[in-house]
Amino acid sequence: MSSDNDRYVVQHAGGGWDVKKVGLECPVSHHETRSQAQAAARAMVSHLGGGEVRIEASARHAAPGRAAHRPAAGPGASRNAAD
Repeated sequence: MSSDNDRYVVQHAGGGWDVKKVGLECPVSHHETRSQAQAAARAMVSHLGGGEVRIEASARHAAPGRAAHRPAAGPGASRNAAD
C-alpha cells in the first residue's frame, strides 16, 4: 500500500532522473544522476516522517507495485540501498 509520503525515482525521458509523488503529474524535483535523485527522495521522505523511496526503471512505470527496488526511509530505516 502506498503512503502519501512515498516518493518514486524515475528516469526522465529527456535525460536525468525525477523524484515524483504518487498522484502528481509533475515531478517534485529533477536531478542529473539516479544517485542524486535517490538521495533527494530519501531526504524528502525522512523530513516527512518516513515512507518508501521506490526506484523505477522508467517514468511510464511509476505506479505502486512496479518498483525495481523499494528502500525504506525514515527513523530507524537502513540507508544502505543499492544504487
